[in-house]
Amino acid sequence: MVLRDLLRFLSEVVSHSASNKMPIHNVATVFAPNILRMRDENILRIVQDTPKINTITATLILHHEVFFPKEVHLSLSLSLSLSLSLCSIRH
Repeated sequence: MVLRDLLRFLSEVVSHSASNKMPIHNVATVFAPNILRMRDENILRIVQDTPKINTITATLILHHEVFFPKEVHLSLSLSLSLSLSLCSIRH
């Protein structure tokens, strides 16, 4: 849920890149290390993989609706709400 909301927000930031000077490449460069952190702490490998990680992050931002469709979100939210309501009724 957090990733979905973050990607939607970043997409909105990118949509205003003419005024905020944050096109997709800049946003991906800033957020990629936080979204796709490597477990390996080898500095050379991190530097070598940074362009790939930035590209993956840019793809996630640009196509967030493919990865997190709104219909699935609505269905999941309704299902979760119903489940929580039923749990509270039982207890």
